[in-house]
Amino acid sequence: MLGDAAIKRLARQVSEIESDDVRQAYLRFAISLNGPRGLVLQPDSHGFIEKESRFYCGSEWYFSAVLNKSWVLFYFRNPAIRDGFVDHDAVSTVFSEAEPTKARDYKLRVFDLASASKVCEFILRAA
Repeated sequence: MLGDAAIKRLARQVSEIESDDVRQAYLRFAISLNGPRGLVLQPDSHGFIEKESRFYCGSEWYFSAVLNKSWVLFYFRNPAIRDGFVDHDAVSTVFSEAEPTKARDYKLRVFDLASASKVCEFILRAA
């Protein structure tokens, strides 16, 4: 469960977004991926990235959702793949539009609630 400070930070993050689709997608990640499979949400900001939700499993940072005006940039981070939390081949097959990064993550632009739901369902079923 999120504490008051995390809820306030999350509310601030989405308050300036004009697109309902983008706001709903971002909130879907926050609601669906906080708790199941041991994932813990940490709304965060650092450097030039002001609106990010990080999802940890223990001390490992597995996923990120970075809020932009027109989309959410979702990262399947390498630690999640390395640890077998999600399968590398399955990520690239199910999300063919996902792009590999230099850090061996995959990044995926998510534009709406349906796409965010697909990502959440994939992660939650990956066990």
